[in-house]
Amino acid sequence: MYTPQTFDVQHRTKLQRFIQQHSIATVVSVNDSLQAASHLSLLFDDQTGEHGTLTGHMAKVNSQWKTAASQSVMCIFHGPHPYI
Repeated sequence: MYTPQTFDVQHRTKLQRFIQQHSIATVVSVNDSLQAASHLSLLFDDQTGEHGTLTGHMAKVNSQWKTAASQSVMCIFHGPHPYI
């Protein structure tokens, strides 16, 4: 994914803080060349995994979970949102 240098944040603590403060993300996955995306509330656990772990809940009726569970996905955190 192209990221202009101005927006390329590599500082781990800043990234973690941003994710914790703005937990809504677009989760993008690809299966058999078909793209899928869902908006999810994700929690960040900085104590699990090499770089931390994101966890969330995807509705059972959302078929994206069936393929996303077995692959790497892209999570796009957008910043402030009105979701409560």
